[in-house]
Amino acid sequence: MCIRDRYSDVYFTESFDGGNSWTDPAEITQNWGAKKNIVVLLEKDTGRVYVMHADGENTRLATREPGARIFTHETIASKYRSQGIKHLVQVKDKKTSQRTLYLFASTEEGAYRERIDYLKSFNSTNNWTDARTIVSGAYSLGNIPMAVGTEGHFYIQYFAGANASCIKAVWTKDYGETWEPPILIAETSLDDHTMTMCGKGSNEKVFSINGKTSASNGYIKYVKPGQTDFKDLNYPFPQFDQIVETQMSCAHSGNGKYTLALILEEQKSHRVHIAYGIAHNL
Repeated sequence: MCIRDRYSDVYFTESFDGGNSWTDPAEITQNWGAKKNIVVLLEKDTGRVYVMHADGENTRLATREPGARIFTHETIASKYRSQGIKHLVQVKDKKTSQRTLYLFASTEEGAYRERIDYLKSFNSTNNWTDARTIVSGAYSLGNIPMAVGTEGHFYIQYFAGANASCIKAVWTKDYGETWEPPILIAETSLDDHTMTMCGKGSNEKVFSINGKTSASNGYIKYVKPGQTDFKDLNYPFPQFDQIVETQMSCAHSGNGKYTLALILEEQKSHRVHIAYGIAHNL
């Protein structure tokens, strides 16, 4: 998938030989307007592709069936601004094989504040529930990372407090049927942050990272899904300028061993820092 530029069209291309050759690009967007924020979801077991976009007037979903070259299009009733589409997640029921799509999006509530909603669709993309609000009053200048677990756990992380003075998270243990009250993760400054989840069963962990806070150079914290007491990994962060881009990936290799890979970009110098570490017995 490639996007030519911010105001241009979106095209789809794929490779069947490990990236050595690619199919001719196929246009997806059909005059979708300004494309500031597009989320893409791939069903790995089928090859089905979903592309979601909003422009303030319409929330659109394009779907490509396995092996097809043409995307089908539909408009979802709820309207979100173009920056508001955050995450598109799919869960497959282990017993019934039913697939459920979850759309997480944000809407402005006032000066630098927004609410976070989610909608879901069961087995058919043209039948979405009404939007349900799970966070109100989030600080709108930050991103909204999400971690998805294997046993029904979702975590949504966001800036809160006066002038984005802290990072909080809300979470669910039943695929969004009920949401627990916000958890305070850290007092912080307005720097980019992210979270991820890895491992399975009793080894599953949620990891949260911020490259710089108001009180320290940064942190990596973790918690077992279903618990609220995030613990600090005491990662030795160097002194950073303001962080504008944060990425983290995680792999669990058994015996309580987790490998974390980090990418952080500083705002003024645009220096990019890449690091990895191994955590044991969490």
